[in-house]
Amino acid sequence: MIPEGTRLGIYRVGAELGRGGMGTVYRGQGETDGPAGPAGSVVALKVIHPGLVDDERSLERFAAKPRSGSGSVTRASSGRSTSGGRRSPASRSSTS
Repeated sequence: MIPEGTRLGIYRVGAELGRGGMGTVYRGQGETDGPAGPAGSVVALKVIHPGLVDDERSLERFAAKPRSGSGSVTRASSGRSTSGGRRSPASRSSTS
């Protein structure tokens, strides 16, 4: 579980929204302008379970998993963010 108020890239973690077999989804809010919109934009932060971080197949499935709704989803995994299956630097968060 990631404590509320933790920062992931440009996003501040909020309340847990849900949990599944691959990860946990949190409410997030952008602290600066970014891919999801201007500062203050609300996103869903999808974080992969730590035990799956080193499994390439799990990371690929996590990145490709269908998203519901029309909002932005940011995926993070132990310092790695994904966008459409591509890994990006640990210091940045990506949305898809």
